[in-house]
Amino acid sequence: MENKEQGIAAPGSRMANTGATPVLASFLEHLVKNQVITKDQAIQATEWKRQNETDKRPLLEVLKDEFGVSADQLGQHVAQYYAFRTIEPRERHVRRLLVADAGKILRALPDATLQLVIKHKLLPFDLAENQPDKLVLITPNPADREIHELARVFPYKKFEICYMRESDWSDYLQKVLAEREKTTAEPVVVPPDEAVESDFESLMEREVARAQLHAQLGAVLEDAIRGGATEIHVAPRAARKTEILFRIEGRLAVWHTIDNARCEAVLYALKGLGASMDRFERLAAQQGVIMRSLNNRTLRFTVSILPLHAREQGVRAESAVIHVMREAEGIPPLDRLGMDDHTLSILNDSLASMRGLIVAAGPARSGKTTTIASALRSLIKPTLNIVTVEEPVEFLLDGVRQVKLNPRLGFLDAIDLLTDHDPDVVMLGEIRSPEVANIALRLANIGHLVLSTIAARDATSAVMKLIDMTHSPLLVGEGVRAVLAQQAVRLVCDRCKKPLSVSATQQALGRLRFELPDGERTPQLFRAAGCIDCLAGYRGHELLFEAFSASPAIREIIAGAAERIDYRTLSAALHSEGLVSLRQKALDMVCRGVTSVDELLPFVV
Repeated sequence: MENKEQGIAAPGSRMANTGATPVLASFLEHLVKNQVITKDQAIQATEWKRQNETDKRPLLEVLKDEFGVSADQLGQHVAQYYAFRTIEPRERHVRRLLVADAGKILRALPDATLQLVIKHKLLPFDLAENQPDKLVLITPNPADREIHELARVFPYKKFEICYMRESDWSDYLQKVLAEREKTTAEPVVVPPDEAVESDFESLMEREVARAQLHAQLGAVLEDAIRGGATEIHVAPRAARKTEILFRIEGRLAVWHTIDNARCEAVLYALKGLGASMDRFERLAAQQGVIMRSLNNRTLRFTVSILPLHAREQGVRAESAVIHVMREAEGIPPLDRLGMDDHTLSILNDSLASMRGLIVAAGPARSGKTTTIASALRSLIKPTLNIVTVEEPVEFLLDGVRQVKLNPRLGFLDAIDLLTDHDPDVVMLGEIRSPEVANIALRLANIGHLVLSTIAARDATSAVMKLIDMTHSPLLVGEGVRAVLAQQAVRLVCDRCKKPLSVSATQQALGRLRFELPDGERTPQLFRAAGCIDCLAGYRGHELLFEAFSASPAIREIIAGAAERIDYRTLSAALHSEGLVSLRQKALDMVCRGVTSVDELLPFVV
């Protein structure tokens, strides 16, 4: 089931309570639209909640108790809104466990746990078809957060939570309890799985509380925003040592060390801050979202978690990378990205043509996604249908239909369905596979404007990579409208940069394969040093761009190539049409003394 990020967890997920006022408003709109309540009642309910902040009842209970909405109506519409499957027990074709088998499953639970399960109205109903390790559970209250925690107590690796009407659920409960009372206890056969660590949760909760981990991690997220970090790495170094690293200006640096808590507790607390992450799962990869409020702004972070090998026996370590997501307001306009006039003119003309493929190329963390987002934002207007398919969604854009991928809708499936959605403009996530490359170029060739990114070191390499993926130079030659490549180069700190000696300068120029024209003075080069005003000798960065528009001559060279195009031939043709290479621009920066030789060697040499 797709999690709508609405504050009610999807089946099989654990969602922290992150504050749900906007979500409740959306659900109220759903109830009004379906004539369950009137608009006036929705306004009154919202105002009631605002005026009674000390009342901790969920909105659903307030609607039932204070406004007289029936529990069945609310349950049915919660299930509909959040896509929980509804089970009608009176339908003849409905699969179900024997009542005796359901009783056996309940008998295997400790008495205290059983009481909690019944209190929160959760019962086993079936085993999923062809999935004997997946338990189907029923409840009349799918909005109850606790049931998604309680579902984990059943000895099955997977589960699905479904909705059943209160009266039907109560009838089923009576049958199960009656069977449970008259049947002698016997062991229940469960799928093979690791032993349940009954004390794990209490141990982690004590660690989290003692070390104030929620407060520490919250401060880390806020520091990342204020410090301009693009990524946060949570890396376990020992059983009781976890390093927090920030990626700033493209480089990782240790920001904070947590050495007063177990590394498992740090990840346990981190998962508890967000949605769609299972705090008890430590052997599988997970992804989730964290929402935070800072200075009246809602900030969004995506989390990726992987299990790691640990040296210490008994430690199950995990690594987390948190990506700092930016809202549309944080996307600079095209003319403020630092593009030279030639690149900006090519991009604007290509966008105005409203057809063909525009590709932004560059290595990881070069800013190419921001460039495409800025280009996309410049196109937004009510008369255009703009659709994006990306994973993850990097920016939230008003006026754009951003497809939400989920286990039932994969990246390639979503792209295949795009033509049925009648888009004018399509933005795809990074082109990483032949399938995506072929679809992007075919969409471009039938009249759509397509924007995407590709991992390549320069514009020429981007074209070669597209040909390698598609094995069709003709398709690439006809579909590509423009290619721009970019790289981020850090600037040496003016306060602490150190000049190179004459001999070191000559050696550096040799490493760069740079020959001075006759009679030209040797430029003064600098190296990074480091001071209180900078980060390891660098402060800020500059984006370098190169770009070309596919003129008839360039199209002919690309389309007429064999399965592999000659790099030098295409590069020479592009330079003859005005392209100034990234390498040349980087060398100019070195010679102007604004960056170091070491900063450029990995990228342009």
